[in-house]
Order: sequence, then C-alpha cells, then structure tokens
Amino acid sequence: VARYAPFNAISILIGAQTGRPGVLTQCSVEEATELQLGMRGFTAYAETISVYGTDRVFTDGDDTPWSKGFLASCYASRGLKMRFTSGAGSEVLMGYPEGKSMLYLEARCILLTKASGVQGLQNGAVSCIEIPGAVPNGIREVLGENLLCMMCDIECASGCDQAYSHSDMRRTERFIGQFIAGTDYINSGYSSTPNYDNTFAGSNTDAMDYDDMYVMERDLGQYYGIHPVQEETIIKARNKAAKALQAVFEDLGLPKITDEEVEAATYANTHD
Repeated sequence: VARYAPFNAISILIGAQTGRPGVLTQCSVEEATELQLGMRGFTAYAETISVYGTDRVFTDGDDTPWSKGFLASCYASRGLKMRFTSGAGSEVLMGYPEGKSMLYLEARCILLTKASGVQGLQNGAVSCIEIPGAVPNGIREVLGENLLCMMCDIECASGCDQAYSHSDMRRTERFIGQFIAGTDYINSGYSSTPNYDNTFAGSNTDAMDYDDMYVMERDLGQYYGIHPVQEETIIKARNKAAKALQAVFEDLGLPKITDEEVEAATYANTHD
C-alpha cells in the first residue's frame, strides 16, 4: 500500500486545489511514509500520529511517547499542520488497559498531546468506537473525552468518523452530542464515497447522508461545513480536477490517465 501512497497524495492534492484553492489534504499511511510525503510537499497536514494511555501499548507498536513527540517536531520543522490521534478503547483493544478506565487513559493521551506542543487532537474513540459503544455509558464517555480535549485548549477533531452501527438512529446518536454542542471539527472523518465501497472501514456518515446532514445543519442552526451546490457546478469541478491530474501525471511521466478515466471520475459514485 505504501508504494502507491504518493499517487494518492498527489491525486488528492491536485484535485482539491483545482476545486477549491487552499484546501488542506493528508494521506494517512504508515508513519515514516506519511512524514516523507509531507517533507516532499505532497501533503499539507497529518493527523494519524497515534498516542496511547499506557506505555505497553506504545512499545507494542515500536513507539514511545518521546518518539511521537520527535515526530511532531519533524512536521513542525516543515511547517505542516498536524494533530495527534487517540481515543477510548485502543488500550483495551491492545490488551494493556492496566485496570484503568477508558476516560482516565484518554486523559493521559490528551495531556501527552499538550506536553508535546501539538495544537490539535483527533479523539472520541475514533477507530475503536466499537469498544465504548459496547459498554454502558460508553458514548457518554466519548463526549467526555472530547470535552477534556477542549478544556485543555487543544483543537478538537471529535471523531464521529468510524462505521459504528447499521442503525440510522444509533448513527445519529453517535454524533448528535458533538453536533449540538459544537466542536472544532464535528467529524474528523467523513466518507465522500458510499460506505459499502469504502475499503478504509467506512465512516459513521457517508456521501449518501449529505442531504440529511444539510437539513440538520439548517434545523439546529449549527454549521457543519457543507452548503448546497448545483449538480452542474460539481460536475464541472470534478471534470476540471480530473483533467488537471491527467496533465500532471503526463508531465511527470507517471502512468497515463485516459480520457475515459477522466470521464468516469467526473461522474463516479462507486466502483460501478
């Protein structure tokens, strides 16, 4: 996967800048590769620099709190925006919670983030949401860790990203607390493809939910980061982005992007 990451990073970068100049993009892969992409200017920020609440989870992944702090300083030296990532359930999932509560362990992660000088944190269980989601008061705990993050004056990307339930009511329950109260980023991940076609595990909400999310934004007076657009505007932007990427790949001597592929990318919703 890592070998193809630069293609992905370039594609997201070119496509996003064509549609809306100034958009920050990331390419979440293995951390050494992700850092190289940032240093080469293929990405504008990084988010999946994971920290944990117990030392044994760190060392199980060949990491320490100090190595993560050093990694943060590397990104800072290049001027790249970055956040750490944590969230309840990771220590339980790895088998090293050391008898502590999930909220206590997450509080340690938040303080580690602050001590490392990192300006933002993606938390709120994130990819381990199934763990707090399986115990009483688990989602309440997730709200608590988002609140702790903001109390420490750390930019909060509050999760609400990982596929959580097939129940529409529970999916709404998952983010409604963050949605009503407001965070820096209500969804730290939002699938721009339908979940059944998303190989990155999918997210709590996806492209098929855009209309509902906009109506909720209107009903509750909360800014969710989306606004209505005309279909023709989207088609034009996607086609221009695909053609721009086609030209960049040709100029760099990368694999050719055909006109048929440009057309497919313009109208694609899924792999079909």
